[in-house]
Amino acid sequence: MNSFFKKIIAFVLLYPSFGLAKYQVPAIRLKVGKYVTTVQAGNVLTNEELGSLITLQPTVLWALPTFRSRIGLHFTTDMGSSFAFMPIAGLGFSGYFYPFGISSSYEVELNEVVHQKYKFSPYFYGGLTPVNLNLNRTGSSIPGNNFAFSALLVQTTFGLGFDYPFRSNILLSVDINYRFASAPKEEKDFGNIEYQSFGISFSYMTTYF
Repeated sequence: MNSFFKKIIAFVLLYPSFGLAKYQVPAIRLKVGKYVTTVQAGNVLTNEELGSLITLQPTVLWALPTFRSRIGLHFTTDMGSSFAFMPIAGLGFSGYFYPFGISSSYEVELNEVVHQKYKFSPYFYGGLTPVNLNLNRTGSSIPGNNFAFSALLVQTTFGLGFDYPFRSNILLSVDINYRFASAPKEEKDFGNIEYQSFGISFSYMTTYF
């Protein structure tokens, strides 16, 4: 790969052009939450609680100060369910919209001195994630109560929360979310497969500049 293409890749990763400041680096947000999730899978599961202990969602975000928003990529997984260690896992897209202005941004003076500014800021959250739902129940003595299957679902998440500037280059957040997902028709060997849940998440966000 020659230097020209290396420069293009660096520009795309670090300096997206959708209203960004001159100095732009990705932010890393680690989100930890607890969701109450009910699952429907034909006659096998009928509104049964998934029972996950924790939901993790690390995210890489780019700020769009002109549009008062952040967009990025995330990995999300539920962990510790009685049906599987990781019953839900997938890679998707995140978006945060700050109606009163983005919570942190860089400003550059004429002498090229860079200042990072923070403020308390509420936000609306949206996420779209293709996920793998992996569930199994074995060892039951009840006829027909044993099963093992996985299905591809598209999870949609909506939420609202706020960023709180804890200290320089550290933002803490809390948000409440509603998420739901259903399987494409070709995945529905068990009938209608879907889930929905409500949850609360706490997150830590930082950047390296």
